[in-house]
Amino acid sequence: MKPTALLLALAFGVAVIPSVSHTAPAEPLSRNVIQNGMVKGYDEDTMKEVLESIKVEAEEDEEVGGLVFKHAGWEGKVFAYNEDGEILDLGDPDATFCMMQVGKAIDEDDMDLSAINQFNWDSHWVRAYYNDESEIFVEMDIELSGGMTQANLKRTAQNFIEAVDSAESAFFGE
Repeated sequence: MKPTALLLALAFGVAVIPSVSHTAPAEPLSRNVIQNGMVKGYDEDTMKEVLESIKVEAEEDEEVGGLVFKHAGWEGKVFAYNEDGEILDLGDPDATFCMMQVGKAIDEDDMDLSAINQFNWDSHWVRAYYNDESEIFVEMDIELSGGMTQANLKRTAQNFIEAVDSAESAFFGE
């Protein structure tokens, strides 16, 4: 682009940004998960390591299709899914999202259910809900397709665990 054309474009507020589009071919998860220090897909070993680093012991559960853990009276799980919301088998190369979720059975009389609405209002990335089977859940989605450093994944998992602790306090006053 000629310097005069660039100056005119800038003068009229037109952004001139060269772009390069690149779509990487699908690779097996083992090669795609950690590239240049970036986590780019759901990998059970990486997630297990992240959870252990924040003092949450997790183990594989084939029925769940992911990891299970316990935290402060909550039953937790971490599992993978794709862009269509389909839960995927561990190691599936399309598993670029994961969900951290905890739940527990409650007696509806033990808490003010409006606290869930307030919790959701106050939370940015974490949501809570109550189902018809007298269970309460707190969950968070983590998108990995664009890549995330392992340190950021650890902070995200730590924020989730802290949100669970906040939910416990908000819902049950403990």
